[in-house]
Amino acid sequence: MNIRGRILLVLVAATLVPLYLVGWLTLSANARSSADREDTLLRVRADELSNDIDGFVRATQEALRADSGQPIFVRYLSSDADARRKLDSEVRSALRSVAVKDPIHVMSAALIDGAARVLADTRFLPGQSEQERSSPCVADALTQGVSALDGPRAEGPADSAFILFCHPVRDSRGHILGILRLRVSAARLQAIVWRQGLNEASGRYVMVLTPDGVVAAHSTRPEWLLRARLGGDEKSDAVLRREHRLVGKGETERLNGVLPAVQRTSVLAWVTVSDGRLRMAVAQVRDTPWRVVVFTPEAAWRAGFDAELRTILLLGGITTLLLLVASWWVAGRISGPIVRLTEVADRIGRDAAQPELPVDADGEVGRLARALQSMMRRLDEARATLAQQVEEQRATALRLQISESRLTALFNLSPLPLLLSDRESGEVMDVNAAFVTQFGAVAASLAGASLASLSGDARFPSFYTLARQLQLQGDVDQVVPVRHDGEASFMRTFGRAFEAGARKLAIWTCVDVTETENARRALEELNASLEGRVEQRTNALRETLQHLQLAQDELVRSEKLAALGSLVAGVAHELNTPLGNSVTVASTIGELTSRLAEDLAGGRLRRSQLDEFVVAMQSAADLITRNLARARTLVTSFKQVSVDRVSEGRRRFDLAEVINEVAATLAPGLKGQPGRLDLDLAPVEMDSFPGAIGQIITNLVNNAMLHAFEGRDDGLVVLSCRHLPDGFAELVCRDDGSGMDAETLRRIFDPFFTTKFGRGGSGLGMHIVYNLVTRGLGGTIEVASQPGSGARFRIVMPCVAPAHAD
Repeated sequence: MNIRGRILLVLVAATLVPLYLVGWLTLSANARSSADREDTLLRVRADELSNDIDGFVRATQEALRADSGQPIFVRYLSSDADARRKLDSEVRSALRSVAVKDPIHVMSAALIDGAARVLADTRFLPGQSEQERSSPCVADALTQGVSALDGPRAEGPADSAFILFCHPVRDSRGHILGILRLRVSAARLQAIVWRQGLNEASGRYVMVLTPDGVVAAHSTRPEWLLRARLGGDEKSDAVLRREHRLVGKGETERLNGVLPAVQRTSVLAWVTVSDGRLRMAVAQVRDTPWRVVVFTPEAAWRAGFDAELRTILLLGGITTLLLLVASWWVAGRISGPIVRLTEVADRIGRDAAQPELPVDADGEVGRLARALQSMMRRLDEARATLAQQVEEQRATALRLQISESRLTALFNLSPLPLLLSDRESGEVMDVNAAFVTQFGAVAASLAGASLASLSGDARFPSFYTLARQLQLQGDVDQVVPVRHDGEASFMRTFGRAFEAGARKLAIWTCVDVTETENARRALEELNASLEGRVEQRTNALRETLQHLQLAQDELVRSEKLAALGSLVAGVAHELNTPLGNSVTVASTIGELTSRLAEDLAGGRLRRSQLDEFVVAMQSAADLITRNLARARTLVTSFKQVSVDRVSEGRRRFDLAEVINEVAATLAPGLKGQPGRLDLDLAPVEMDSFPGAIGQIITNLVNNAMLHAFEGRDDGLVVLSCRHLPDGFAELVCRDDGSGMDAETLRRIFDPFFTTKFGRGGSGLGMHIVYNLVTRGLGGTIEVASQPGSGARFRIVMPCVAPAHAD
């Protein structure tokens, strides 16, 4: 056997035996890894889908939790039936805004009270409602106070499947007032399953099951939704149909098999069905009653291993054939150079020509031949590189010479004055023609001089001082004074450091900025004078503003006194009638008494006359009592109101009594007005400023009588008050007059704004009301009005006025 045959035998033995051993071990390990891979993929799919569904549930609950905190829901659930009717439109709008966030899948949004009554639902028209069926979602949300869900369920003629999400609505104290319920289409759950990309082509399928085994979603059978069930019987099916958790009438698709118990993570199991075995992974969706089931038939589960087995066998046969061919070729490659080297050795010494080296040989011979050939190649490359470097140095020297000549030309021909100095010695290296032109003929002899020698020459900038700054801080840019031809001027001097080889140099540029500097100084002087003039104008404007504020305060006080004077005149006019009647009755009593005395003195007194006198006295006493009581009531109300107005003192009082007193004092002045005043009052105990409240009521009523009923004689002004939660009181003044346009509504509280200027309107009444409410009582005032619909002023103020009230 020649050398090639022996090498071939060794190569085949060294490669095929390990190859077959590795192939057998690979097949054994591949069976286990294929099973682990398929199981891992099933569990990963189950966990991924469980997390996706959990994300959908959590996102929906978080959005519902945020929406449940809307103030309109709290107000609506806290109100009585009459108040709710006024808020129906606003509540339905808020519910629609909740539902429209996902218009494709959200079917409706509803508000449910604590008794499980549906108060508002976007599915119904206003006035329609339904009784919420007993649902774990509503019950859990009401009793446990947490977010809850229920479903899927089916409802309606089309058996539309949906999921209910519920979250409690709480007031500011945390009490549960009701439930905000969201009805989401079960198609949203089906869409999550489809998005996973599980289909028949992959051999894996997925289902989402309810606790009763009802199919809530299926990757390839969406028609099974609430129509198929894993396990169970007809009796339990009937119960689920009554609860709308299963649809159909007896045609439920029954799926055989039993699922394994679900733990915190997905579990694997073999399940035997009618047509074979299934490998499945089951995962529980967190915080929901749903289970995710990912399964594949046993044939599909083993398909990967079978395909890999066929592939490995095919590759093994092909590899065996290739190894045989490669071994034959390698044996030739190994033995060939040895044979050629032997032939070359025989020729050396016999042939005059240099023999060709076997550089393509393998082994030591080939490496030696290649090393000799590589050495000769490197010597040739070194000679070529050395010649190239010599040429590059010559070209670099030429470029440096050209660059130096260009820089010299730029320095000498520059229109700017330039000076070149040595930074270490301070020697002036050179100056250009522009520098000589700028500083005169003496500058031409500066080359070789020291910068220090120029320090005492006022014609030049202090280059020595500037050079020291250049050493410390880098570039220099300063404006320095110089004297040229006996006149003072300014030079802007620039200095920049650079290096030329081993030398450290500096270049200086001087620009005459005398005109610019003079203009700058003049501008600074002008700015200083302008600041003084601005300060004078500011002081004058400040004094004017103070005078205007004093005038405005005086007008406000005049308006208050005018209102009080009008009140006095009205009360005086009203007192005139009862006091006049009392005087008339008193004079009549005097006349009757004189007649009785004359008859008694003359002996003509009869019993009938005495009886008539007694009856007349009783009637007169009754008239005097009634008239004086009326006068006393007016005087008492006026006295309390006037004391409150003048003293502006703080005291405890009943808001309803103060309004009654003010209304009594206003009554005389309202006679002959086009409107009448009605009261709708509830007791409200307050510790505040009754004088300010009386002024507010007077201004609001007078404003309504002056502006609201022009051209009418049947207007109505209503004053009402009531106690609000959290220690606040509400005072409302509304009328059915002509209303206000948007412009008037925007400016109604501005000082001196009136629509009846010169016709009884001062423009300060509502401004005074605004200041008294916001600054005096620490409250807020709102006004709502439209043309033709009257006006409504609503004042909300604390029952105990703040200590800092102005």
